[in-house]
Amino acid sequence: MFFQKDKKKASIPWQTKKEVYLIAYFLTGNKEKAYFLTEKVLLKKKFTYQQKQFEDYVKNLYKLWRKFEEHDKKTGKDDNHFLLLNLPKLSEEEQMIILLRYGKNFPIDKIAKILHMSVRKVRTCLITTLSIWRDSKRFSSLETYREAFQKCWGQVEVDELKLSSIEDGSNHKTSKGNRKKWIAVPFFISFIFITGGTVDAALIKKTKVSAGPDIIKLFKEGTIESEINKKLEKQGFYNFYLSVYHEEKVIYMYLDKKRNTNENKKMLAIVNTVLKERKAEYNVVLDYFDTVETEDTDSKITEKEENEHQMMEEASDLRVRQVSIFSVDMEEEKWTLWVPNDFSGKEKVDLLEKMEQIQKKYKDKRKISFHYYNEKKIESEARWSQLLPYITEALELNENYHFRNVELRYKHGVMEVAIYTDLLKENKKSKETAQEMERGVRKFIESKELADITKQDKYQLKITGAGGDKLR
Repeated sequence: MFFQKDKKKASIPWQTKKEVYLIAYFLTGNKEKAYFLTEKVLLKKKFTYQQKQFEDYVKNLYKLWRKFEEHDKKTGKDDNHFLLLNLPKLSEEEQMIILLRYGKNFPIDKIAKILHMSVRKVRTCLITTLSIWRDSKRFSSLETYREAFQKCWGQVEVDELKLSSIEDGSNHKTSKGNRKKWIAVPFFISFIFITGGTVDAALIKKTKVSAGPDIIKLFKEGTIESEINKKLEKQGFYNFYLSVYHEEKVIYMYLDKKRNTNENKKMLAIVNTVLKERKAEYNVVLDYFDTVETEDTDSKITEKEENEHQMMEEASDLRVRQVSIFSVDMEEEKWTLWVPNDFSGKEKVDLLEKMEQIQKKYKDKRKISFHYYNEKKIESEARWSQLLPYITEALELNENYHFRNVELRYKHGVMEVAIYTDLLKENKKSKETAQEMERGVRKFIESKELADITKQDKYQLKITGAGGDKLR
């Protein structure tokens, strides 16, 4: 149970103090450092209990933790401390929600180890919980989270006197014992730069602006995944698939269970050769799938099913402007034909006539409707989507980018390239990091090697940080 305190004595609710402290404890694995971070975060401004402001506390906490962690490399977090030991009390979904909130930078294999699950099971669980994690409104009002937190960490021992003494306001002083331990190294580093040192070649090199990731080189060489696929297929191996996780430096290779051991060894050797040539250090994890023998059911197909199959094939072969129709949907009571949004009345009549001939042939009574799509949007997004694997791999390979994903949206004649990261806007380095990413991506998009793909379309590049903060 959470301890109840007199709310009149402090403007910050006791439960909030405790929750912030527990996040700090989770990050550091050290109670003294957790109290220090809690003080630093809670004293920043007056608190009124709203979810948005609580999220600000969490952001500041991560910011401080990352800053101090850089200067305290010996800090080790015990994976068996109280918080993690209590995770098994929760459902799988609750466990994942907790980990996404307090350990969101953990690689998948680390989460699998903590939860005693297989990597595949973790991925399955992530699918059900990521939608909750990404929807901030849904997450903030989710009772499951509060209940999970209570069940998991409600009995952690807390120094009530220490925690309750934290008041908001500028007259409260941080405890000296902790302050000495954490501030010494940053102060020492500041002292060196302020009082001495020379502007030598090494310093100039360090302060030069980075050109950003070399995505053009990656485009010429091909992604790691595409090269492995190409080399394996060249040797006659087809029944496999890969999942490459650049941030975790892991390649999951799924193989047919019925393939013999020698063939698997040959495939693994080819993969390792590619990685060696690329000077890429990845762990290759083998997994196996069963080839399902499907029953021959052709003899059981009814006349109605056969007719529907034939109609679908003939409808899909209909031509629109000398190319096959974009899409045909067949439902129980209607057909839907996808056509360009500038489809003329004459073109519509001609297509409708051809479709009715097919229906007459098979005595089909379904209604026919049209769905209009932006032809330029479809065509442009299809072209530009060829760039995504290269941008994704290049940004994932640099852990400083905290890259999540990249998306394309064609709007009003402009291609929007949206890059999502976990960079914190409050961190001064985030702006520089975003600029570095922007330089690399722009250089790639505007390179002559991509002229046939981009066709010099107008584009806009956006880089977003944690919480939806705009960085570029």
